[in-house]
Amino acid sequence: MTDEENGSKNCLCMAGRNFLQILSEMEEKKENGRVIFGSIEGPFFSRATFSCMVRVGFEGESR
Repeated sequence: MTDEENGSKNCLCMAGRNFLQILSEMEEKKENGRVIFGSIEGPFFSRATFSCMVRVGFEGESR
C-alpha cells in the first residue's frame, strides 16, 4: 500500500470519527440539526471544501 493510499484511508477514518463526535455532541445538547463545514487536503495540492446540514431524528418529530 502506498503512502498516498494510507493517507486517504487515514483521512476517511478521521472524518468518520469526527462525524461520530458531532453526532455525540448533538445528542448531549438535544440538538436535531447542525450545519457543519470544513475542507480536506487532497493529492497534488488540491483541497475539497464542504458544507452540509446534519439532521437527526424522524421526520415530523420535535424535541
